[in-house]
Amino acid sequence: MILDLAVASPDALALSDDLGSRRTRAELVDRAVRIGHLLRDDLGVGVGGHVAVLSDNRVEVFEIYLAAVLSGVWFVPVNGLLAPHEVDYVVRDADAAVVITEPEFRHLVPDGVAVVELGADFDRRVAEADAGPGPGSATRRAPPGIPRASSGRSPPRSPRCSRCRSDSATRSASMATAPSS
Repeated sequence: MILDLAVASPDALALSDDLGSRRTRAELVDRAVRIGHLLRDDLGVGVGGHVAVLSDNRVEVFEIYLAAVLSGVWFVPVNGLLAPHEVDYVVRDADAAVVITEPEFRHLVPDGVAVVELGADFDRRVAEADAGPGPGSATRRAPPGIPRASSGRSPPRSPRCSRCRSDSATRSASMATAPSS
């Protein structure tokens, strides 16, 4: 949907934050595609890989989120208010290939995990990244975990859940005994 909006109204404001950063729809999509290439090509995060983001609310967080969706990478938000051992757990449990963070949160990133800091160097790397569609790009196919469409039906119920089995059996029985119209 954002891709369609960027084509329809490229100069419309898409994002702004308290730091004074602003992105038009076209800028958002361009940066998201470039960040996707940065993740996949430069940082080695493969399709289905994980990128953790440890940051306050800022436009780059949504850009990275959109980049992850477009390139088939899982986005793992990490709260900067967590204790160091909690950040360590979240990052390692997610098996994050890289943590993108603000300089003031860098000390929370576990040892042995690749780190990219937001700021001038990140912006330079984004500007230098490829701007064309790449493997896993949403322009080619939907990323893993993102449905292309929904049938509108409820998800299947677990056959192991006794409540689900009894609800299902009750519905089936009531449908079988319901008078036909």
